[in-house]
Amino acid sequence: MGRRPKPQPPASVRNRLTSRAARDNCGQPKCSPSGEVDFAGDHQIKPFRQGNLDAFCGIYSLINAVNFAAKFPVIDNGTARVIFRELSTVAMNLRTDKGQPFYGLSGHHLRHLANAMISGLAEVDIHVQLKTLRQAFPKFDFATTRKSRWFKTAQDTPNIALILRINTKLISHWSVFRAYEGKSIDLFDSVGIDECANRSCTIWGVVIYTDITQST
Repeated sequence: MGRRPKPQPPASVRNRLTSRAARDNCGQPKCSPSGEVDFAGDHQIKPFRQGNLDAFCGIYSLINAVNFAAKFPVIDNGTARVIFRELSTVAMNLRTDKGQPFYGLSGHHLRHLANAMISGLAEVDIHVQLKTLRQAFPKFDFATTRKSRWFKTAQDTPNIALILRINTKLISHWSVFRAYEGKSIDLFDSVGIDECANRSCTIWGVVIYTDITQST
């Protein structure tokens, strides 16, 4: 007597499993052999991905914010690796428990790293500023302005990038704002997170890129 055929899950379940299998451990689309992921409309500028250099989302958010504000990869792969190495050393020295690789960066730590990065970039004629929302948009009433207005204004302002702190029940993560979509926002993110809920994001700081070739 032959074996009975193994029962198959319903088509809807098989589709979900196939979709899941097509993704890697971080839920990102599978990378090409070159390590690039192609997103529509982003053929010339792509965020550096955690795992390409290491796994420090705060450091990645700083590097990606500069490139996003510049709207071209002013920090190339080689420069990014140098910055990453230097900032990783600074981060380890900031935490007396040496827990940076496991517990991440606070806003206080990230500000130290941002200042170190800005000083280093200035030495190679890449000029960047880090400002708070109050400093970047002084005409707005900080106490009463809705978060959606900050996002809309940032979207329409050239040469800036917002660094976001994302907090949900599942993750605490640093990322970069890409576009405002009403109740959700699109991200320029180091682990391939495409979007998150507006309510889950806090605007930590504003990175401003200054193109000295335009200002002279």
